[in-house]
Amino acid sequence: MTIRKEGYQEMRKSVLFMSKFMITTVFLLSLACTSLSASTYTVTTTADDRFSPPEGSLREAVNNAVTEDVISFDLTYPAAISLDVYELDIYSGMTIQGLEQISFPL
Repeated sequence: MTIRKEGYQEMRKSVLFMSKFMITTVFLLSLACTSLSASTYTVTTTADDRFSPPEGSLREAVNNAVTEDVISFDLTYPAAISLDVYELDIYSGMTIQGLEQISFPL
C-alpha cells in the first residue's frame, strides 16, 4: 500500500489542526473553570441576623462563600460588626480581606 505525498501532507495538516484545536479548547476551558471557581463577596452593612442574613452582611458573605472565595469590606470606618449569638462557619481556603488590626470584645 502506498500513500501519495499530497494525501500524507493533507492528513498531517488535519492532525496538526486538530491538535492545536484541542490544546486551545482545553486551555480556554481551564481558564473558564478557574475564573468561575472563585467569587468575591463584599460586606456593605454591619447588620446581622442569624435567621435571615441581610444582603451585604458578613454572615451572608460567609454563608455563601466556599473554598477560594474572597470576602472584602466596603464599609464606612470606623465600623463595628456585632454578630448575633451564633458563630460564623468560616471554612479553610476562604480569604477575608480587611483591616490589618481586628479586635474582638471579650
